Amino acid sequence: MRIPNLLIVFIMLTISLPEFALAANPTAYLERSKVIAIGNQVKAYRVPTKDANGKIRYYDISVPITILSTGKPDTSATVNSIVSPNVGVNDFVPGNYKGDGISCTLITSPFGGRTGSIP
Repeated sequence: MRIPNLLIVFIMLTISLPEFALAANPTAYLERSKVIAIGNQVKAYRVPTKDANGKIRYYDISVPITILSTGKPDTSATVNSIVSPNVGVNDFVPGNYKGDGISCTLITSPFGGRTGSIP
């Protein structure tokens, strides 16, 4: 059976267009990062970002928020970012750790993660 040329062109465009559409829109995927708010700072760790060529990079981002005398957050906050370090998730060894007057117990979880506690 011979496939018409128009069908081949359609299939090729269907396969390649999503890549072009995704690559043309640089974006950050905050929903895929660890976001923590502490005091007047919002921090996001391992934020995947995609550049115009479709390359994925990971950044740690922090946003210090200043509160004006009126109580309103200042909207001119500076966004700070650094390249996220690559950390081997299996490099943590369960055990009891002590240092600087603080102790921590790190145990493995039956659900595949780790659980830490600071008494």
